[in-house]
Amino acid sequence: MNDSIGSAAGASVKKSLPDQFSAIWDGSDSPPDVFCFLEAHTEATARERANVLLIDQFWRWRSKVELPVEKYFETCPDVGSPG
Repeated sequence: MNDSIGSAAGASVKKSLPDQFSAIWDGSDSPPDVFCFLEAHTEATARERANVLLIDQFWRWRSKVELPVEKYFETCPDVGSPG
């Protein structure tokens, strides 16, 4: 296999929304606003939105910065609906 083809193909791959948000958390001194992030990505599916919220929960747990789970469902009710 030609490694240059594999690396060239990998270079053009866009990061997923959860990966993008995780990178923001990783580079921040304070919690980024997950709801503003999602508002800026209106094209995101409910599954992508849910995954971003899970990333936010993970980083908040790790950083000991609480946000009640109810806030996620109040602000993003679509992530709690089936389908």
